[in-house]
Amino acid sequence: MAKKQEQEESQDARRNRRDVLLERKSSAERQQVRTVVLAVVGLLLLILVAALIIEYVVRPNQAVATVNGDEITLRQWEERVKFQRAQLIISLEEITELQNGDIGMTQQFAGQQIGLLAASQAETLGQLVLDQMIDEVLVRQEADRRGITVSEAEIDERIAEGYNYFDGESPTPFPTSTATVEPTPSLTPIPTDVITEVVDTPTPFPTATLGPTSTPRPTATPVSEETFQELLDEDITSFRDLGVDEDTYRAVIAAQILNEKLLEQLADEAEVPEAGPHASVYVLYYATREEAEAAQAEISSSDFVTVWNTVRSAPVDPAAAEAGVTPARASEFLWRNEESLTTTFDEEIAAMLMEINLDTPTEILEQDNGSGTIVYLIMQVSGREIRDFTENKIDNDRRQVLTDWVADQRLTGVQQTELWRNRVPSRPRLDSDYFIAQPTFTVAPVFVPEEEDGG
Repeated sequence: MAKKQEQEESQDARRNRRDVLLERKSSAERQQVRTVVLAVVGLLLLILVAALIIEYVVRPNQAVATVNGDEITLRQWEERVKFQRAQLIISLEEITELQNGDIGMTQQFAGQQIGLLAASQAETLGQLVLDQMIDEVLVRQEADRRGITVSEAEIDERIAEGYNYFDGESPTPFPTSTATVEPTPSLTPIPTDVITEVVDTPTPFPTATLGPTSTPRPTATPVSEETFQELLDEDITSFRDLGVDEDTYRAVIAAQILNEKLLEQLADEAEVPEAGPHASVYVLYYATREEAEAAQAEISSSDFVTVWNTVRSAPVDPAAAEAGVTPARASEFLWRNEESLTTTFDEEIAAMLMEINLDTPTEILEQDNGSGTIVYLIMQVSGREIRDFTENKIDNDRRQVLTDWVADQRLTGVQQTELWRNRVPSRPRLDSDYFIAQPTFTVAPVFVPEEEDGG
């Protein structure tokens, strides 16, 4: 009996030891599992933290462009894109407000701006912003070299001027136009009842220009300080609501002022001319070479002036118009410089007109009218002299000096990366209604009954 009890106790002891060993083994395995799990979780957290650091600390400080050693960081570029989007949105909303809420009218007047805010044009807007920032760095570097600076007071003054606030002073008036005495051209057409045509130089469609392009609410007269402050506060609030701070707005204004100051120095150094050769030109247009040759023969037998006046005073032939026949035309261009003539004629023709003898008809010239159709011309220069350029041309030529300078600077010392291309901010967002074709409303015809004969 005692022996049996001892055996049972021995077996219990072995089971207890086995259970203890199993428990220890199980505990060790669980500990290993916990260790592995914690290690995996820790690794994942480490990866997540590293990713967050890269995304929000490292990458935003990486350069999207380097300009002569100065970096434009991803963060700076993103903030500028957000500003530009906000600027466009505010501008479009102001236009819509002026159109009594008619988005369809805004689409007609500002389709280009709306397009820049579309998702499909994200890279276009991003590249435009980056290009402008690169240009600003180039300008700032040159301004630093020349000692050109912009003060906070100048920024305040420029912002105020944008709202027609001039600190109690009258704005600088535009110069009044002064009549210019024109010498009598050497060729005087025979007087006719037809008004001489003066063709204006076409104004090119504006390219996308970034920066503070939306003008504050239009006012006919200078505003008071109180009104100015109200309008400014309203717009600054709009910017903040769209996620843009005032510092970015002021930085863009400062860049514009710096740009203008450098432009003045460069243009003065370039001695942009304010006068140059101008010519007055008479032109005959023909649809076929046969017609032009017939006119040429007529000019040889009489003179250019007679043929020009005959064509100019010829009445419109309705039958010919219905048959699709293009009649001959006569036009006059008074005192045009070569650049202005180039907007109407080929460069070769414009250059020729500044050199050929006066009062001498040209040979038959050919020019593509822009649609693939050849037009045949006979021309004669009636006068040529040195005349003042228009203020608009002088301003354009001065701006071109800076444009050319920036283009030259871009050839060296500027490197761009592709880091930004998949990171173009999509906010702030324009209301989706601006991307939907709006219905066009037409006024219904009013029925007016015929008057009855009272007889």
